Amino acid sequence: MNSKSIKNEPALRLEKKLLELENNRLSGQREGKQKGQKQMYSSDIYNLIINGPVQMVSEKEKEAFMAFTDELFPGLHSWLVRLYPSISPDDLFVCYLTRAGIRGKRIAELFFISKQAVSARRKRLAEILKGDETVTRSLEDILASL
Repeated sequence: MNSKSIKNEPALRLEKKLLELENNRLSGQREGKQKGQKQMYSSDIYNLIINGPVQMVSEKEKEAFMAFTDELFPGLHSWLVRLYPSISPDDLFVCYLTRAGIRGKRIAELFFISKQAVSARRKRLAEILKGDETVTRSLEDILASL
């Protein structure tokens, strides 16, 4: 072993430890998201939204769904309102539904609009929420990155 590699050993060990800690942190985040998604998919409010009869969702049900989603994805509401301060309640609900993985067809049924109208709304919201990014990303991708 030469003297140069001996000098770098402590730095390499420290760098390895930092990488291991970051890896553990990222694994914990991924596990937390997976656990949150499992909780969501088994919740009564999610099942009502995804599988309930085709009818207009009541304000109380919207609020319950959004509150439950906020628990699973903390900071979602504040992030949306910070980027789009004048977001309408319907657009906000579309963002929550999208973040929860609700398909466009079901969103269209819940709002009594066409799938094309949902696609156009999602595209418009993605344009607003992506900010200064030049990369084209879907609303689903933008919200999933939170």
